[in-house]
Amino acid sequence: MKAPLLLLSIFDSISETYAAPFTSLNKNTAIRSFKQVANDPATTINKSPNDYTLVVVADWDDLQGKIIVLEPFETIAKASNLIEE
Repeated sequence: MKAPLLLLSIFDSISETYAAPFTSLNKNTAIRSFKQVANDPATTINKSPNDYTLVVVADWDDLQGKIIVLEPFETIAKASNLIEE
C-alpha cells in the first residue's frame, strides 16, 4: 500500500493568493524544496521572504485518485525562517 502524497501550496500574504499546488512525499521533503527556493537570490520568495508561507492544503491519494482537503490548511514553514545567512 502506497502512502498518500502531500499537496502543498505557497501562500503570498501580500497578494493573499495561493500558488499552484505541488506534491511532495512528506513535510521534510517539501520544506527542503521550499528552503532551496527561499535561498535562491533569483526568486521573489528570496527577495521578500516575510511574505511567503508553505502550507499543506490536502493529501493526494494516488491509489484512489482522491484529494482529501485539510480544513484548515497546515502551515509548515515560513520562508523568512529558512533563509541562510
